[in-house]
Amino acid sequence: MSTTVLHLFFITFAGMASAASFHYETISVPGSQPTTTFVNGINDQGQLVGSFTDVSGVMRGFLLSPDHQTYTVIIAPGSTSTTAIGINNNGEVIGVAYYLTRPTVYIRSADGTAYTTFDIPGAPGAMIYDLSLNNRHQITGFAQTSGQLRSFYCTDSGTSCVSFAIPGADTTLARGINDSGQIVGSAAYGAAVRGFVADTSGVYTLFDVPVATLSTAPTGISTNGQIAGFYVGVTGQHNFVRSPDGSAYDSFDDPSVAPGNSYAMGVNSSGTVAGYSTPSFDKYQGFMAIRTMSGDLNGDGVVDCKDVAIVSASFGKRTGDPGFDARADVNNDGIVDIRDLSIVSQQLPAGTLCQ
Repeated sequence: MSTTVLHLFFITFAGMASAASFHYETISVPGSQPTTTFVNGINDQGQLVGSFTDVSGVMRGFLLSPDHQTYTVIIAPGSTSTTAIGINNNGEVIGVAYYLTRPTVYIRSADGTAYTTFDIPGAPGAMIYDLSLNNRHQITGFAQTSGQLRSFYCTDSGTSCVSFAIPGADTTLARGINDSGQIVGSAAYGAAVRGFVADTSGVYTLFDVPVATLSTAPTGISTNGQIAGFYVGVTGQHNFVRSPDGSAYDSFDDPSVAPGNSYAMGVNSSGTVAGYSTPSFDKYQGFMAIRTMSGDLNGDGVVDCKDVAIVSASFGKRTGDPGFDARADVNNDGIVDIRDLSIVSQQLPAGTLCQ
């Protein structure tokens, strides 16, 4: 049985933000030490993966079912401890298995019957900090070797890996990859940290959350191109979700902890965000922020014919089309259609007719 606590909260808006709200669940693995649960990834089916410390003090991975009722403990065969870091839409899990103190990357099959392990080429035994796996068995992440943090990109379940870095950056941290091969992460230039989206050929784009003053740190990217992460602005650290076309940003905080103490680690195509929070020093809990639909597209506090007009103006357009307005894509599926119009129309005051 899942242990969850439900809250309702609304996002704040960063720059050009779409109208959205979330409700929040706290995730705690049954049988874990109190507040030692990390949620690290989510897929389009709503499966969550992460890590927890069991009652004997050993780190284990876990997989949480889409209905959030069934936890499956993940232990790589022969390992002394295991973490689960990412999950693709096939249900395959990637993480790190520790054999005494030596870390090795593993991929667990969707049914849990098979594990494939490999070392990052040129960095056997390196300390691995993040991993992401897509349905094409492309992998990205970053590790520490010879005292340096470096990012890597692998194909064929890790049989071929190369290092990569954003030109001119002091440090490049790759955090997520989707089925299109889009890689997201952060690039540090002195004290400033910027987000990036790159493809597997090395073409990249840098971006910043509009209200970020110090850093933008993407951590995951969904199949449809939504990006999640966290940033630092004048009011401190907050989480964000970026629309596929980059025109809209939603900013939010885990309401169960102090601002700045939550970390968005992944997002799926429905806009549901997974991550973890720190309610107090050295205490951790998982969270899931589930997007709910709002018809107030222009953010004026009411749902009326002006919001319907926003949808109508972009009706039939897709992400990237001239005239596409990300606010009108209410369900974030990349196209403005009857489903978006229905969401807004159902929230109009009774008797309202729009021309």
